[in-house]
Amino acid sequence: AAKKKEPPKLADYLELDPSIKSLEVKNFDLPDKDIKDVVTMISKWTGKNFIIDSGKIRGKITIMGPSAVSLQEAYQAFLTALEANGLTTIQSGKYIRIIDSAEARRAPVKTYAGDYAPKDDQFITRIFQLKFINADEVQREFRDLTSRNGKLFAYEPTNSIIITDTGSNIQRIKELLETLDVKNYGNPIVTGKQ
Repeated sequence: AAKKKEPPKLADYLELDPSIKSLEVKNFDLPDKDIKDVVTMISKWTGKNFIIDSGKIRGKITIMGPSAVSLQEAYQAFLTALEANGLTTIQSGKYIRIIDSAEARRAPVKTYAGDYAPKDDQFITRIFQLKFINADEVQREFRDLTSRNGKLFAYEPTNSIIITDTGSNIQRIKELLETLDVKNYGNPIVTGKQ
């Protein structure tokens, strides 16, 4: 029996109330819909409060989903569609602000250290303390692995890497770091770009 794949863990402020996660959305087919209309619909379905800067946030979202999905899956598709349109979310009190991804690096995004961090398409900051490989070398070699609006830099005093990017891209970088940050690795880091 194949194990059902769990959806990405969302940040606490994005997480849906467990009582509505499995509600069925009969048809989540949104061809070329205005972003504001989609946000209004998602807000009504989920009970989440959103803030949109209508002067900056505009455009269309297309989600092809003619078959029935759970509300959790529809919500995750919405967050992914935002990211595909160069947008992300940040927490602002009891509201979820939708902002341009380029602005997210300077916005007050949540910082995570340790084992847990969201693995979705929202921007977060994550700190990795390296044990065996040099943070400066990682910064040089991994810089191109961040998304267009992501940022990665080394903090030498603690041999740490600090990354601000989408949770899903940070998860990909984390997997690479875990593979390389081992005792006696000893070889220079090669990332495949020559």
